[in-house]
Amino acid sequence: MPLLYVSCNESCLVEYGSNMLPCSRLRPAVFSMHTGSVNSLNVYFADPKSGDTLLCRRSAAVTNQAAGTFCSGCKAWLLGEGCYVIVKRPKSPSVTVPCYGLLSGCDYSANGKPARVELYNEGVLKLYISPRGTYQQQCYILGKGSGGRLERISLDKASLLGIIISDADDEHRERLLILNDRLETVLDATGDSAIITEGRAEIIDELGTLCGHQRRKSYELTEKSSAQSSVDIGFFTTQKQRPNSEPETALSFAEAIKLRLYEEAREYLSPELAASLSDDAMAEFFGKFEDAFVIPPQYACGKVCLGICGSENNSGGDEQLILFPFKSQPAKRADLYSISFEDGRIADIDSEEQYK
Repeated sequence: MPLLYVSCNESCLVEYGSNMLPCSRLRPAVFSMHTGSVNSLNVYFADPKSGDTLLCRRSAAVTNQAAGTFCSGCKAWLLGEGCYVIVKRPKSPSVTVPCYGLLSGCDYSANGKPARVELYNEGVLKLYISPRGTYQQQCYILGKGSGGRLERISLDKASLLGIIISDADDEHRERLLILNDRLETVLDATGDSAIITEGRAEIIDELGTLCGHQRRKSYELTEKSSAQSSVDIGFFTTQKQRPNSEPETALSFAEAIKLRLYEEAREYLSPELAASLSDDAMAEFFGKFEDAFVIPPQYACGKVCLGICGSENNSGGDEQLILFPFKSQPAKRADLYSISFEDGRIADIDSEEQYK
């Protein structure tokens, strides 16, 4: 019977038909897909504040073939006669209850005149500029946001005004807006977090890996413009979470390959296998791919299986994926590999041909 696997980046409950099972990233919920019938797939998350179980707005119809993409951040991959659904919980607002009124203020020279600059939340964020010694006031509408703060940025021969806005878009990311003293835009960028340090701006995005990798874009600032100076992957506002089980090691290895962190990938291999693989060999083995998942031993005949999604090495053509409400779209098949371990490290990787 075809199987439906569902995993999520956070612990949740998954309902399929009349069954409900717990689910996490390394412990998928596994259901028998009901041939010839249509069943709803719902995912329930806990409220981080109250602990109450809430229904996240993610649901799909599942037929005897497969489930489709049913919300932004979720994707289904064909696996054998069934499918594997990867659910990603959306980021929660950084400010649960928006603060209205004055958010932040500072003194700044605007258009060559000393002024008081204040950031307000009035349903939308607004920047008010009041030149000293006058009753004049300018208002600039900045747009969406639940909170924010102002920071003065000192350069060698000038100063800039930095505005960091919380929950600036539907994904609850931070927006960094930097203006010069003529109130011209020097930088306007959005990411999971924004940092201003030593005359430089940084935008940091979470990459959603098991170890907690982040991507940092650094910008050099001048009085008139900004230029991206570097893009780095690492751990900048968090500590690396090291894998402590064989399924975690397998997934961490795949994620390191995807990010082209080959030295890190070698940390998860046995000494013999690590010494035998060049960077190019590791890159070519899976090819470029979109995502990865793990099926733990209890669901894979005692083996740890690694799923590689959307690999350029997959020679199979697109297949039709059944979507609610009963539309079809091209879908990719996941490749499955069995992983052998030696002293907690990967010693061998074999293709599971029955899932092709």
